[in-house]
Amino acid sequence: MQKPSMMLTPEDFWQFSVSRYGKPGVADACLTLQDQFGINVNLVLLYCWCIEHNYQPSSAAREAMQDAVAQINPAIELHRQKRRLAKSSPNYEAMKQAELELEAEQQRALVAALCFFESETETTDINDPIERLAHYLHVATQPDINPYLQAVL
Repeated sequence: MQKPSMMLTPEDFWQFSVSRYGKPGVADACLTLQDQFGINVNLVLLYCWCIEHNYQPSSAAREAMQDAVAQINPAIELHRQKRRLAKSSPNYEAMKQAELELEAEQQRALVAALCFFESETETTDINDPIERLAHYLHVATQPDINPYLQAVL
């Protein structure tokens, strides 16, 4: 499998994420994947980057990325709950910014995990991007989730 043309940096991934998230329908799809299916948005976005760059991370890289999510996600989820409860509070925007900083921290950890295993790639016969994304996320492709996976791709 072909390697990405350049090493992914946390800054590049952040810019990719902001760009992808800003496309029509992507934010809503990401939030649905997060809230209804329990799927980490940063992980979804990183796998989208991998698929777009024709890069197939190894199972060791995917496991390391899952570990990175598991380490930081509890803090993000707790902060997100507090922020949602404070929606009409004067502190809401500051809480939103703090959440974005936690998201950026998680993205740095994800990129570090991916890059640590950069020399290890996997080949797969899964050519359909939706099926590949579902494979990476350990979810079954099915009518209730496929439209959201398609929207983020």
